Amino acid sequence: MHYCIPKNRIGPSRCQHTPVYKAVPRRDRGIKKSRKTWWKCGQRSKCWGKATTPVSHELITTEKSKKYTKPPSDEPRKKIKVPDAMPTQAISEAKAEWNYQKTYHNSQSPEIDQLMDMIGLEFVKKKFLEIKQKVDLAIRQNIDLSSERYGTVLLGNPGTGKTTVARLYSKFLATVGIIPGCKFIETTGSRLSNEGVLQCQKTIESLLKDGGGVIFIDEAYQLVQANSSGGGQVLDFLLAEVENLTGKIVFILAGYQRQMEQFFAHNPGLPSRFPHELKFEDFNDTELMLILEHWIEKTYQKRMKIDGDPGGLYCRIVARRIGRGRGSDGFANARAVENTVTKITERQAKRVARERRNGSGIVDDFFLDRARH
Repeated sequence: MHYCIPKNRIGPSRCQHTPVYKAVPRRDRGIKKSRKTWWKCGQRSKCWGKATTPVSHELITTEKSKKYTKPPSDEPRKKIKVPDAMPTQAISEAKAEWNYQKTYHNSQSPEIDQLMDMIGLEFVKKKFLEIKQKVDLAIRQNIDLSSERYGTVLLGNPGTGKTTVARLYSKFLATVGIIPGCKFIETTGSRLSNEGVLQCQKTIESLLKDGGGVIFIDEAYQLVQANSSGGGQVLDFLLAEVENLTGKIVFILAGYQRQMEQFFAHNPGLPSRFPHELKFEDFNDTELMLILEHWIEKTYQKRMKIDGDPGGLYCRIVARRIGRGRGSDGFANARAVENTVTKITERQAKRVARERRNGSGIVDDFFLDRARH
């Protein structure tokens, strides 16, 4: 075997044709026999030079690759841990704090107990506890609560429980003595606008005769919309009544975040009359799934069976599909869950009727099939 001999030898690993670009084996059998590395120079001549000094990034390994050895049949395979497809519901800090207060401070409130059992609404729960702590401190300080303003604004998309929380808030205020009565009147901004100032005044007078309470105005921003003829007059009337009736009647306003910002910009005196604000966040996928399970369980009295079990793959798929609208104005949250369940049960009714007609044997009326729903 012949190699080109350097004219001026600098080292045993240099050939006269430099630079060296790439290390390649001359022939496989030579590698197998001598287990050495060969250099090929960058010239067009086919000369080869012997290399004794290895270069890290151009070395060609000559070791035989390690063969895969099959584990013995009696050795158990390692199970791959698959992460949960749906994150579990986070522990409510507000509920933990309320349980602490009940255990160590003997705090009691049926309204807060009901609120803590509701799904989600962590910000609302914390705000409730803050109001209760303020009330408890005022009672210990022997302060008259009738002069305190408890007008409240509820901000959030539909289906987040604003009306339910407003009713609990009304009972809570009456229980701690902020208002003398617990009557709850529910209305809307458009209704007040259509009825006018006279009817609004009659509503307030009837509430005062019953001992006071709460007036809940849903979609209050409708009072200042362009197509509202008498809404502005009603709002101006209510502004004065909110201040005059402090300690007798509490007004609660509700609506979407963006529209309510425009509503408060209509009159600079509105924010000061409603110092408390409760934000209702959209439900996440886990909370939507829990609402779905609770709705089915309550409607069918725990008799309905679900393919994949409650909380399984198909319930998670339904919850995620509902949650695609999260963050947009008008996302229906719990109402969207109810509408989805209505569509599912409609498809169930069609399947059951088809199976009965085809004589498919025993047909279970209390089973939601994942393949045909």
